[in-house]
Formats: sequence, structure tokens, C-alpha cells
Amino acid sequence: MATQRQRRVGKLLRRTLAEMIDDGSVKGADIPDIPVTVSEVHMSSDLKRATVYVLPLGGDRTDEVVQALNTERRQIRRILNGRVQLKRSPALQFVGDPIFDQLDHMQRLFNRQDVLRDIAAPTAQDE
Repeated sequence: MATQRQRRVGKLLRRTLAEMIDDGSVKGADIPDIPVTVSEVHMSSDLKRATVYVLPLGGDRTDEVVQALNTERRQIRRILNGRVQLKRSPALQFVGDPIFDQLDHMQRLFNRQDVLRDIAAPTAQDE
């Protein structure tokens, strides 16, 4: 379970990284020119590592975006140091956010015939 401090630092980094990507501060030859959402940042317990969950608009080219951001993470960390005052700047690791894949999986489960039948069937409590 994350501590209050981990959550606060993660939230600060998420907001700052999102602004950096949005305003064009994060540039690189390999970074695709598509909108990217920074959905969450998980901090390690010692606040030395940050796992940054990102998702490109539409969910397409996630692997390409993640790889490009990880290639440029030193530059991103340097820019982040100028915008955020922390005792130590955390090492960044960008990963694709699996939330939309999980939502899609849940939607497919709810659309299965056996699940629809179970949902529609009255239970003993309903009677």
C-alpha cells in the first residue's frame, strides 16, 4: 500500500509529466507526434523510482510510444528536475497503461451469453 508521501509525489510527477508532454517539452526523434495521456505514476517506497503509466490517444502504437519515452527518459528527467523541487529526482520507467485492455476484457465478459443469462435470471433473494 502506498504511503501518503508516495501518492503526493506520484500525483505531482503525473501532473508535471503530463504538462511537459502536452507543451512539447518532451521531444525526441523517435517520439510519435500523437497525444499521450499520463494516467498514473507509482513511486517506490524510497521515492527513488517512478513507474509512469502512459497511453497514446486511441490506444494505438503504445509500444512505440513507451519505447520512445524510455529512450528519452534521461532528457525527460533533466527537464523534470527543473520543474519539480524534490530532494532526489526519481529514475523514470515508462510503461503502457493496461486499463483500457482490462475494460475491454470486462466488456467482452459482460456480453457473453452465459453471463447475460445469469444476470437476467431471478435469484432466490429477488423473489
